[in-house]
Amino acid sequence: MELVRFARLLRQRWRLLGAFVLVGIVGGFVSASVSADVDPLPVEITRYRASHTLINNNNLPSEKRKVDTKNLAQMAQRVTQGAVPARVAGLLDLTEAEVTSRTSIVVDSNSQSMEITAVGETATSAVELADALGTTLLLELADDASRIQEGEQALIQQRLDVATSGLAEVTAALATETDEEEIRRLRDDENRLANDVSRAETDLQRKIAEGIPLVPLQTLEPAVASEIGERAYEAALVAGRTNQNILNGFGPTVFDEASGPRQSGLPIPTSPTGRALIGAAFGLFLAVALVLLLDRMDPRLRTKDDVEEALDLPVVAEIPPLNRRQQRETEVLAFTAGRSRAAEAYRMLRSSLDYARSAMMQRPDRDGGAQVVLITSPGPSEGKTTTVANTAVVMAEADQEVLVVNCDFRRPRLTDYLGGSDRAQQVNLTAVPGVHLITHVLPEVGSHTPAEVLAAQRRVIERARDRFDVILLDTAPLLTTNDAADILEAADHVVLVVSTTRTTREAADRAVELLERRKASILGVTLIGARDVPNAREYYYDGDDPYLTRNAGNKKSRSGARPGLLDRFRRTVGSTEPIGPSPHNPATIADATVHSGPARERRPVAAPQTAPPAATASGPAATPAPVAPSAKVKAPSAAPTIPRSAPVSADADTPAREFRAPRPSAPRYRSTRPALRVRTVNRRESNDQER
Repeated sequence: MELVRFARLLRQRWRLLGAFVLVGIVGGFVSASVSADVDPLPVEITRYRASHTLINNNNLPSEKRKVDTKNLAQMAQRVTQGAVPARVAGLLDLTEAEVTSRTSIVVDSNSQSMEITAVGETATSAVELADALGTTLLLELADDASRIQEGEQALIQQRLDVATSGLAEVTAALATETDEEEIRRLRDDENRLANDVSRAETDLQRKIAEGIPLVPLQTLEPAVASEIGERAYEAALVAGRTNQNILNGFGPTVFDEASGPRQSGLPIPTSPTGRALIGAAFGLFLAVALVLLLDRMDPRLRTKDDVEEALDLPVVAEIPPLNRRQQRETEVLAFTAGRSRAAEAYRMLRSSLDYARSAMMQRPDRDGGAQVVLITSPGPSEGKTTTVANTAVVMAEADQEVLVVNCDFRRPRLTDYLGGSDRAQQVNLTAVPGVHLITHVLPEVGSHTPAEVLAAQRRVIERARDRFDVILLDTAPLLTTNDAADILEAADHVVLVVSTTRTTREAADRAVELLERRKASILGVTLIGARDVPNAREYYYDGDDPYLTRNAGNKKSRSGARPGLLDRFRRTVGSTEPIGPSPHNPATIADATVHSGPARERRPVAAPQTAPPAATASGPAATPAPVAPSAKVKAPSAAPTIPRSAPVSADADTPAREFRAPRPSAPRYRSTRPALRVRTVNRRESNDQER
């Protein structure tokens, strides 16, 4: 795992880390107080140990004979087995088993030393046993040297005795022998035996002169008693009984003077502060392990890299997470906080849609018309409607006429975000200038089959293409119903919404698979709740924002952020105009051009064929004057002369009620955001100058 991602995980889970650390600190204080309240442990019984050190003396005269004691491991075996423990047991009135169990030996081959350690209930018993073992070993080695000397002398003496007796026999034979040949042979034997006697006597004298061989192993330091604990004493006894009391400088157990076998690590403190620090460290360790485990087991798409790796689609916008108040009040941040990070993220989505539209318009099969964008997600409550509302606002902010069509007829919520009326078959005005809304395409909501509703939605979208710049479709979740899949053919581009808190890899992958199977033009992914976006405080999202103002309570608030937006929506008049020609507005569909910017050409749509007006008693019916196709259709000044609402017909058999974009009968609500207003005015002035 990358270090940056690890740090980001810890930052996201800081509450969990803090909770575990706090629990660890509290646990440390509690354990310290509890341990202080309990009865103190009984005083440990004091035992003793003493060590008698032997070392090989390499400074002895080279001409002197020496006993071979270089094999110290063999010497150690003699201390615990054989004559040495038997003699010591007799001296100290102990058994051999007691001597062996209370003894441990450490051999150091590098320094040619051997430490004989004995334990005892008293200092005297420990010292006596250690010194007795060391001295007895030296005595045994000296006895061995004496026995060697005596054996060698005995062999020489035996050889001398044999030669002397032989010489005597030969001498006696010479005294009685008369044969010359036999006398010569006896003379030769006599000389040989005399030489043997002489050599034997010489060897015997030399051996006696050499004396007993020296023992290089000598006492370096007599035993000195030191205190140990009961546990160390018992551990030494166990090691002696199990024949684990001979160590070559290392081994399974090294005994400590105070507490028995040495324990690795630091001792556990008993003070409240020390216990609290240990508890905090332990809690932090557990929290970090839990964070890593949760991240490993989390099936959701958390970051931009996760989305692009799992879906092989670009992330066109990363929307920061909303706080609880914004989620509860269904706040449209692109409208209420135009300079917020979320608004800028939706503007990035708008830029991607604009680029896609430019590429789409260059195709030979397209000669204009609105860009139809379907916004959907794999599952419910992942941010589709929020994305649609904010995208509509930023599109209208760029001088585009936007129509938002609610294609989620099972759960329509667009009016909660954009305001206005939710009357069926109406193109409703919203509180956002340039944004229009259709909530229901058929009358008698809930009485039609899904197939009828979807067919009506497709007809409405097709008729609205020449009346608006952008048509946004708010659909049902892809994996919940089939509604979004059935409306795909009417969309030019598809934006998939992925929530970092809800969308799983499996759900997103299945949604993309469904879109690709329907050959949908997927523009990219909008990631809702992205937390790994670079810190916006480095730019205009903190105190350096020149558009920051101060309200009456002397608290910082961004220009354009207006509390109570939903109340404004509810108070906004959701006025609409008739779908087709009316007696109060004779303009036909072919004549109407709806947008708030400079006039632009529209693809003409044939006007509905209606019967000529019937003649009245006062004369023939007046024929309304036609309106030029490039002229804007404005609402009459007298509000009562224009119906504020008229039914929308998605039925192809009723051409008299052809679809028309709404025009306000009263001045629309204008945003007071300085940045947005200045940008819009400057763009319009620039367009006027270009014309």
